[in-house]
Amino acid sequence: MSKTAVYQLRLDEQEKQEAFAVLAELGISPAQAIRVFLRQVVATRSIPFQIEAAVRTPIAPTPAVIAPSVSPKPLAEHDVFDRLDGLFNGLDQ
Repeated sequence: MSKTAVYQLRLDEQEKQEAFAVLAELGISPAQAIRVFLRQVVATRSIPFQIEAAVRTPIAPTPAVIAPSVSPKPLAEHDVFDRLDGLFNGLDQ
């Protein structure tokens, strides 16, 4: 038998109860679920699911991001557009 290690973690009580209930419905213990998770971390060398921020915070643009790679053609004072496609077509020229 291989050596085993003990790892402890702290959980919010409500979160623990809800998660353990789901695991019981799936027929696996919390220890089994954690072992499966850690095996997948090793196998994929990543978190085995996508993690996203709950609220996406926009990143402030830097001058390098703001500065265009090609200088756009300046619009003349008389350039007036009644549709957006006309404006965008004018910028591409």
